[in-house]
Amino acid sequence: MIHIRFARAIMPLVLSALILLPMPTRADEPDQSQPQTLSPTKALAERARLYWGYKVAGELERAYPLEDPRAREKLTLKDYLDTVGGGVKWLDAQIGAVNLEQDPALVTVTLKFAMMMGTYSPQEGRIRILEDKWVLLGNQWYHYLKTREARPKRKGDPITVRKSPEPGQLGNAQAIPDPSKGATDPGEKDPTPTAAPGAAVEAGADAGTATMEQGAPGARQGGFRWGSGAQRAREGKRPVHRPQESSDSESQIKPKSTDQE
Repeated sequence: MIHIRFARAIMPLVLSALILLPMPTRADEPDQSQPQTLSPTKALAERARLYWGYKVAGELERAYPLEDPRAREKLTLKDYLDTVGGGVKWLDAQIGAVNLEQDPALVTVTLKFAMMMGTYSPQEGRIRILEDKWVLLGNQWYHYLKTREARPKRKGDPITVRKSPEPGQLGNAQAIPDPSKGATDPGEKDPTPTAAPGAAVEAGADAGTATMEQGAPGARQGGFRWGSGAQRAREGKRPVHRPQESSDSESQIKPKSTDQE
């Protein structure tokens, strides 16, 4: 009797222990305790669904990390929000077929969107089927985003126009001589005409202030004669205008011949 009572007393404890023991699983059943690895096709589809879900929700700052890291090196988050998120309202995105045979891989996405500045209101929208591109980098899928490369400089662009060199900064360029300043090169001839024979220098003129007559360098046409201002002041003279004396051949007007041949 004692053994029967003892067996009845411990029976509930034995049953409770059996329930808590792990049950063996079948060989064909997946082990739920281990993380399930998705196939490349399903992994890309889930990644694309996550990406477009962020864009439909307007959370572009969360979609930005899913973009191609190579593009994000050239495109900041601020520029991304200004370019990708401007002017378009994504209303819905349905993920379709996945093609891994292409490089980049292609994901068919049926998009419903509206142009914020167009003729359609955000509630109406448009439908477009897009072949979305994805690249696999480091065992992770990223949305392919092509950034615009800087356009090469062309002749005539404002950024390539060179300023005219300042005087003295011509480098190898040959400077154009200024006739008013005389010759600038020792081997270059002075453009100032030399004095004609018979040009007289007035006696008593100061050095470097010689009086020039007609035909002298720099003399004006019409016979002006002048010298040093200080010299004229000492002599009490003023510049005298002498009319140009014309030769007989120049003063006489040859009459038109009336003789008939």
